[in-house]
Amino acid sequence: MPFDSERAARVAYAAIRQLREEQGQSRGPVWELLVPEERSWYRRAVELAAIGVRLPNIHDDWRRGLEQSGWACGPDIDHVKKSHPGLLPWPALSDDQRRRLSVLQMITMALSLDVMSGPVPVTPL
Repeated sequence: MPFDSERAARVAYAAIRQLREEQGQSRGPVWELLVPEERSWYRRAVELAAIGVRLPNIHDDWRRGLEQSGWACGPDIDHVKKSHPGLLPWPALSDDQRRRLSVLQMITMALSLDVMSGPVPVTPL
């Protein structure tokens, strides 16, 4: 079965929503309520993570794309004002923001392994 970037993006986003809550932040909408542009951000990120692109480079790719589309750093994600709090260079991101990207990378790697090797055999105890 080939790598399914849509599935990986959905799973990663769900985990990131939960982590946001654990970090005391708003979870944000469920996947189905994200605007298509935002869903494409997550798909692109997992596609890059699946081929081994490093987190700072994934973040910079995302940031450059948004800035080229007229987005700027702002306090909240706002699709009308085109602002996003994560539109900062990698070194300027908070630990919480970096942790969320690490979750995306780990989930992508785990789902990629499933594609490469198939199900992991379980030995009865």
